[in-house]
Amino acid sequence: MADEELLAEGQQSEKTLQSIFRLAPIGIGLLVEGKFTLVNEHLSSLTGYEEEELQGHGIEILFSSKAEADFISQKLNEQLQPKNSVSVEAKFKSKSGCEIEVLISSAIVEGGKIFTALDITKQKKAERESEE
Repeated sequence: MADEELLAEGQQSEKTLQSIFRLAPIGIGLLVEGKFTLVNEHLSSLTGYEEEELQGHGIEILFSSKAEADFISQKLNEQLQPKNSVSVEAKFKSKSGCEIEVLISSAIVEGGKIFTALDITKQKKAERESEE
């Protein structure tokens, strides 16, 4: 493949990724070397952090403590392999201090890890109420 074709293919891949990030109705973040390099608007609205506030930080910014962030990271990393994804339930702490129950799914991608965060707060509350 010629250099121009590789460049065009790379640019198309970048546009596709940007479209997915923008359109997906779920929080998405890309971590490179453990730091956010890209987050979508939905993750920002879910957590209350602007994209710029998240970029350059690790996931610990989304948890009430570094220990909790480390525990969730370890839980995900134990099962994460290059060709699969892993999911775990966790609790984010929003910028305003509110607790958000989320289902985090993570996968290895070229150069880092991508994760999604689905807000399951209402479902978990309904489950607890039906158990009572």
